Amino acid sequence: MTWRPRAWGGVTRPACPAGRGSSSGFRRHPRWCRSSKDSRRQYQTLSTSTDADGTPMAVTKLQGPDYSRIRSSDVNFVAVYANYYVCNGAVISAQFGDTRADAGAKAALQRLFPGRTVEQLDIDSLGAGGGGIHCVTQQQPRP
Repeated sequence: MTWRPRAWGGVTRPACPAGRGSSSGFRRHPRWCRSSKDSRRQYQTLSTSTDADGTPMAVTKLQGPDYSRIRSSDVNFVAVYANYYVCNGAVISAQFGDTRADAGAKAALQRLFPGRTVEQLDIDSLGAGGGGIHCVTQQQPRP
C-alpha cells in the first residue's frame, strides 16, 4: 500500500496497481483541470516510492486520449485507461474513440500484463458518470 497524500477522486483515477511493486496510470488532463496537478503529484509520489522490501516502484504512464478526439463532448467526462479490471486471463480496459490513444493504452497494458488478453470496451456511459470499469466491478481474490 502506498499512501498518496491529498489524492483527489477515486483511487484508480490516477493510478492502478499492476502487480507487485508496480503501478500504471496517469491520464492527461486539460491544464485547467484540478486532476492535472494531482496526477503529476501522484506520479512523483509513486515514482519515488518503494515496496515493503525497499524495491523501487516501476511506474508506467498510460497516455490519456485527446479530449477533442473522443466520442463524448461532456466537459465532466472521465477518460481514464488506468481504471481497468484484471480478471482471469484478461485485462478489461476502456476505449474512448481516440484511435491512437486507444491503441497506445492497449499496447502498454499488454506489456504490463503479458500472458493476458487486453480487451477494450466502449464505456462512455460510465465515463459520463465519472467512473470506469474498475469502479463498477467487485474484484474477488481467487481462493
